Amino acid sequence: VVSTQSTGKMDLNIKIASQLVRSADAIIFTSGAGLGVASGLGTFRGINSGVWPPLTQLGINFQDMSNPKWFTKDPNFGWAFWQFRYKSYTGSDPHEGYRIMNKWANQLLTTKKLLGSFSVTSNIDGHWEASGFDPNRIFEVHGSLRFMQCAFECKNTNIWPTIDSEIQFYVDPLTNKAQEPLPKCSQCNQISRPNVLMFGDFGFISDRIDSQENRYLNWLNQIKSQNARLIVIELGAGKAVPTIRLTSESLIRSHSAILIRINPVDHDIPMRYENSGSVSIQMDSLEALKLIDEELNKIPITNNNTNNTN
Repeated sequence: VVSTQSTGKMDLNIKIASQLVRSADAIIFTSGAGLGVASGLGTFRGINSGVWPPLTQLGINFQDMSNPKWFTKDPNFGWAFWQFRYKSYTGSDPHEGYRIMNKWANQLLTTKKLLGSFSVTSNIDGHWEASGFDPNRIFEVHGSLRFMQCAFECKNTNIWPTIDSEIQFYVDPLTNKAQEPLPKCSQCNQISRPNVLMFGDFGFISDRIDSQENRYLNWLNQIKSQNARLIVIELGAGKAVPTIRLTSESLIRSHSAILIRINPVDHDIPMRYENSGSVSIQMDSLEALKLIDEELNKIPITNNNTNNTN
């Protein structure tokens, strides 16, 4: 049974959330697929689910389709699926919520001069960087569709930017298969694939996200060493693959962070964190961000630039 917040409770939590954002020394934005709903992207599960239509017709679930086996078993079918996802993600623009979060991040840097913000996301759409967020402050835990790698174990362990023209192949609507030529590895000339961590994926090349993670962990160490007030704003992270939710909650334990959990369904915060000062908002990400921003505009910005680490 999903609990429902009253309007009064949501209004109160919006006000509390705005005060938390204003008081923050640093902010981590953690996000799952629900953040992209306002950009027209599906969550693959739950109330806003939506993915490649042939999956339903063929009786294939999303988890089985999002598996690297297709690049060896039937690459034309596999690439038809990934072209759909690529076009959906790159063909949509980051919504207004990203602009709002960028504004909050920039306000931190220009007023308190502390550690600013970081984005930790399971989304593979590349919308954080596309929105203007500092690429050195992004950790894409599942990789990004905007980068490619070889689908086979050749000597090419490189990761390269996706070339848009290579993903514009024709997909036959009768067979649901992509027509040649498909994207190829420049070294072995075999099929290439998105640099995305899929289900059952033992061939994912993690160098790019390893570098992102190292920057993130170094930043977290600075947070702890300065005893900075850390606020975590979690957006659209569900329970089916709880990577992001667990990341958010772990920061309560490790860095005494305060969590703002925004989700229209899975908005609950475990009882063991009820004394952490954390709040939940049962709302779509964009709607909540707008309302928090409206409240923030009523709160004066205090300037505290005595501890500049940038």
